[in-house]
Amino acid sequence: MPHQIDAVRERLTLIGAVTLALLLVASGVALSRLLCDPHWMNRAGAAIVAVQVIAIAVEVSRRRRLDQLLREVHGSPTATKKPPTPNVTHVARERFMHEEILRSERQAFGVVVLLAVVGELMHGFGDLLLKLFE
Repeated sequence: MPHQIDAVRERLTLIGAVTLALLLVASGVALSRLLCDPHWMNRAGAAIVAVQVIAIAVEVSRRRRLDQLLREVHGSPTATKKPPTPNVTHVARERFMHEEILRSERQAFGVVVLLAVVGELMHGFGDLLLKLFE
């Protein structure tokens, strides 16, 4: 149960980071047009890169949680007794856990990369992009 609560927190935090990034994009566009200063797009991009730290923290937290979950599924590697012969249910649960770990890692990594790309594009070229689309 604690792993499920942590998973929900991680997911909500990633959603929050993406939402904040979207708000920064909208704010950059709005401030650039309102103040007639396209450099607000660059500033918003730099802020998005800073928001990326939130997603990285979630990725590290998620990796630790999933490693702990794997240890629970496989049992302690220092156990002296022979592990029980895996049955079909245990194998299916293990396979599901590995798939969940891979999915979770891809999701967190994807958010980190997305924030980095959007943030750096806006930071480096936001003013030019704004002028291009006017």
